[in-house]
Amino acid sequence: RRLRTAESSRTDPVSESDDPRDTVKRVTTACLKAVADCGEIAVEYVHGNPGTSEGAARLPAPSRRLTRQELTRLRGVADAFALKLRYHDEAVHRRRLPSGFQARRMFDAIEQIRVEAIGARDMAGVAQNLAFRLEETCRAGGLAEIASRDDSQLADALHLLVRERLTAAPL
Repeated sequence: RRLRTAESSRTDPVSESDDPRDTVKRVTTACLKAVADCGEIAVEYVHGNPGTSEGAARLPAPSRRLTRQELTRLRGVADAFALKLRYHDEAVHRRRLPSGFQARRMFDAIEQIRVEAIGARDMAGVAQNLAFRLEETCRAGGLAEIASRDDSQLADALHLLVRERLTAAPL
C-alpha cells in the first residue's frame, strides 16, 4: 500500500508493521491543515488538555487500542480546532469580548459554534464529526440529566440553541 502525506508530494510506503497511531496522526494532521487552509500549523498530540493557540493545535493522543469511537472523537476535536483557526479572528474577538465571566463564556461558546456552523454547512464529513463530538461532550457533561436551572450551564444551553438555529440540526 502507499499513502500520500500532506507534508510531501511523494508517496511513502506503508508497511504492515507501522503503528496505526502514526497513520492516524499523519492523516488527522493533514486533514486539520487542509480544513484550516493553513499548512504552517504546528500539531502535537498530548495526553493532557487539547487546545489551540495562534498557529498551533494540541490534539488528544490516540491510545494503543484505538476504537472507532475514539477516532471519531479525535476527528471532531481536530475539525473544531481547524475551523476556529480558519474562521476566527482573535483581534476582533478580543475587541468585542464582554467583561463579565459568564458573558465571556457565552460569547466564546457562540463564536465556537459560529465557526463550526460555517464549516459544517460546506463539509458533510466535518458536520458528522462535530455532531458526534457534541453528543459525546453532552453525554460526558451529564446534560441529559439536568433537572434544575443552574447559571453555570447557561453557556452550554446557549451554545446548543445557537447551534440549532445556525445549522438547522435538531438538538
